[in-house]
Amino acid sequence: MGVQEYLAQFNHLSQYALEHVSTDAHKKQWFIHGLSTKLQRMLTGFTNAGYHEVVSMAISFEEKNRLHQERKKRKHVHMGFSGGNN
Repeated sequence: MGVQEYLAQFNHLSQYALEHVSTDAHKKQWFIHGLSTKLQRMLTGFTNAGYHEVVSMAISFEEKNRLHQERKKRKHVHMGFSGGNN
């Protein structure tokens, strides 16, 4: 599940657990808790960021990681083809 899908689910379920998301800090804490450990590690240094900032960063990090993986895969495939032509 991607961050945007998780965000939609998190926002939907938050309405049933208002005591856990009553403050911006609590909402941010629970949101981060549900992310992948890779995204959790990337966001640990942003202690002063609010919930909406963390959400934006998580979406951005995930997108940058996806693009990086695509480039890496294309480079690997391209190098594989060029290596076979020698």
